[in-house]
Amino acid sequence: MSILYFWKWKNYENDVGIGKAYYLIQDNKLMLNLKPEQHIWAFTRLENETYILAADLVVSQTTDDSPEPKYGHYCAYADKLKSRYFKLSHSSDVEPVIKQLNFYAQKRTPPRVKALGSLFQGLAAVKELTPSDEQKLTTFSSKLATI
Repeated sequence: MSILYFWKWKNYENDVGIGKAYYLIQDNKLMLNLKPEQHIWAFTRLENETYILAADLVVSQTTDDSPEPKYGHYCAYADKLKSRYFKLSHSSDVEPVIKQLNFYAQKRTPPRVKALGSLFQGLAAVKELTPSDEQKLTTFSSKLATI
């Protein structure tokens, strides 16, 4: 199981602004259930309302003892050698890909959602991915520049 994680823009800016942390925190238990080598596909929304893929973090371990409890209880740490952060300035809109993923179809979400991010509030900020979903994100990310 890998997951799709909505990283609020303000949190992304704060987190990456001080350097790549190689971990993400959330209260959703899906974070705790991740196994080594599974992926956290993190995306965010730019100020121009474009959704972009921010990172592909390959899990090294998880814990229920978060280093920053204000963000949540569960923390997934990433392998620094296998994980990738993407250059936001060279990224493409990932929204069309996300709208093809299994969880989106299951929700029977109307074709015109005001903001994709509205499906990722609170504990819903984390969505489980199928192998097919992950392949779509892998294909999409293969064209992205990394930092």
